[in-house]
Amino acid sequence: MIKLFEPIQKLNLDNISPQASTNPAVGPQLTHLEINMTDFSSYDLSSFLQPTLQDLRLRFRSDTALVLTRDSSTLTLPNLTTLGIEMVESPVTRLLVTPAINKLILYRSQSPPTSSEWQFASWGHLSMVKKLELEDWIHEGDDLDAVAAFRNLSPSMAHLSKLKFRHCRVYGRALIEVLGDMSTLEGSGRKMDEVLLQRCTGISQDECLIVRSKVGSLKIHP
Repeated sequence: MIKLFEPIQKLNLDNISPQASTNPAVGPQLTHLEINMTDFSSYDLSSFLQPTLQDLRLRFRSDTALVLTRDSSTLTLPNLTTLGIEMVESPVTRLLVTPAINKLILYRSQSPPTSSEWQFASWGHLSMVKKLELEDWIHEGDDLDAVAAFRNLSPSMAHLSKLKFRHCRVYGRALIEVLGDMSTLEGSGRKMDEVLLQRCTGISQDECLIVRSKVGSLKIHP
């Protein structure tokens, strides 16, 4: 027997206006959702944000692009372990309650933020994150670069063990300084388990050697 609408578990929408409420295949079986939204003005994600979600990744034009029509002061995603979002605070991040969060991915915003606009460091679940990835922070001259963003986050990330920069401009001396500050603040001299650099620029070979001495493992991928 052929099923007309096989329940969707993984969904990736790239510049396609989401219409979950009119798609019977999008329902409580959804575990992975990635939406790259740059061509539309507003998106209601209410029907997509199911309690079964384990991996949620959102890229959008501005912090006003995402809306929720549900009448609630919080949105609990009990199974969500991975969250990827641009660092500009949005209505979604202000509402999210993610008790199982383990991995946070921060994409560089399409509208580059300034230090004064930084809001994500106050998100209550940062202390639970063990893996942090910064992606596409490649532009020079931004007021808040990848390492500066990591510096703002690090005091709130007591359990962070793995750090990844992907397609970023990484200022080596600044990264060395932040890693040194983290070790000092912890008081125990404990090293971060792993730092991974993938398709990154801005850091020299000598600086990589110093970073390697401050972490358990340094991996460099082209």
